[in-house]
Amino acid sequence: MLTHQITEPYSRYFQKSMVFLFPLAGIPLHDEIKPVKSYIYLPGLVELDTPEIILEFEKNAEVIKFLDPIIARNLRLKKISGLSEKLFVLVDLSQYKEQYLFFLNGSYSCFDQKVKQQILNFHTKNKANLAYIHSFLYPERYFSQYAKLFDVSENTLQEVGELIDKPNLTKETLNYRGLSVSMVESRPTIHYLPNVNRELNNAMNWPVSR
Repeated sequence: MLTHQITEPYSRYFQKSMVFLFPLAGIPLHDEIKPVKSYIYLPGLVELDTPEIILEFEKNAEVIKFLDPIIARNLRLKKISGLSEKLFVLVDLSQYKEQYLFFLNGSYSCFDQKVKQQILNFHTKNKANLAYIHSFLYPERYFSQYAKLFDVSENTLQEVGELIDKPNLTKETLNYRGLSVSMVESRPTIHYLPNVNRELNNAMNWPVSR
């Protein structure tokens, strides 16, 4: 039974959707082209009870060349049009609806074995964090290690059941100011409202989620 050595707790916040849901999107792993952020909520387009995520990419010729044929072949992927600064992809995760509900509840250890393996396979090259991801998916194998790290009893961790918290919905939300979202003929669109100062919007580091 595989168990990694965990020498210190993972202390930095990370987007849970990027780690646990992005691997289910059907976008092949690329060494250089990866989403900048991922989101599970965009008011007016993606609701929390809908198993969908939005992936945000830097928009350039290389990214477009990589993503366009993937999106064309995969009916679960839709490019969100309307903005020139970023490239957003809407991902349908309805086939993973039960897993998505586990995700919302922070019950990562409840993922199906096949999904757990899919997530781990996707992060294989991420050597620095693979051990942590494995421990989040199989917490029962790591209670003794984490109990020492947190200076608590194993029983306490067993009662909690998970080694990391639920997704932070604030940080998993695509916040937009001065933008409008719509769905036209099944094509998602984000565009600026009239009279919006785009330069100011960009200066404010939109999207503002952190």
